Amino acid sequence: MAKRDARAQVGGRVPRGRVAELARSTAISVVAPVRFSHRSGHWRSALLRRAVDRDGAAIPWYSYPLVDLLNQRGFEGLRVLEIGGGQSTWWWAARAEQVITIESDAAWYAELVAAAPDNVELVNVPVDTETRDTSGISRALDGLPPFDVVVIDGHLREECARLTWPLLAERGALIFDNSDGFNFQAVSAEWGAQRVDFYGYSAGSSRKTCSSVAFKETCFLFDAGAPIPSIK
Repeated sequence: MAKRDARAQVGGRVPRGRVAELARSTAISVVAPVRFSHRSGHWRSALLRRAVDRDGAAIPWYSYPLVDLLNQRGFEGLRVLEIGGGQSTWWWAARAEQVITIESDAAWYAELVAAAPDNVELVNVPVDTETRDTSGISRALDGLPPFDVVVIDGHLREECARLTWPLLAERGALIFDNSDGFNFQAVSAEWGAQRVDFYGYSAGSSRKTCSSVAFKETCFLFDAGAPIPSIK
């Protein structure tokens, strides 16, 4: 009897449990990416060519792991500085008390201004990528109080990171998007900063990227007392 069972298995007969396991694995391999693409808004973002969630609301074009973290934090009463505006401008405006956005592209600036809510101040400062001169941005920021969040997501990222780091509040967060494509490791090391890197896909993108958060000794985003919610 034992030999007959062995011959049956060698002959290619697959046990029922194995069939069910194979079916389940195949279903997961198909359902999981579709579920991720739908629930994150990745599929919708790819079609619209802008960063949105599954309901079509604007989200930052950072890596999804960082977006997930930010979605669990409160920004009421906080001030945000963006170097480079876009979908993130509307996301921050819905959560923070004030958003100041420095945008270098005149056409994009005009489009943003036309739809900007009252708590967003947009400033158009053209930049020269050949001379890499940030004096115009420096003048725009002169005399401003510290910001709780600084976002570097435009032209001259390394120079703008150096320029804005002194404007960061003591427990603030400097977000540097696409940090894997720029020299942010060396830049943040100059400050002796702490840094956390968030690798993952971003809205509508087919490749992983990295969005980094640099901070001083402590940062409100990484408060150990913050709850750990279940993200569905």
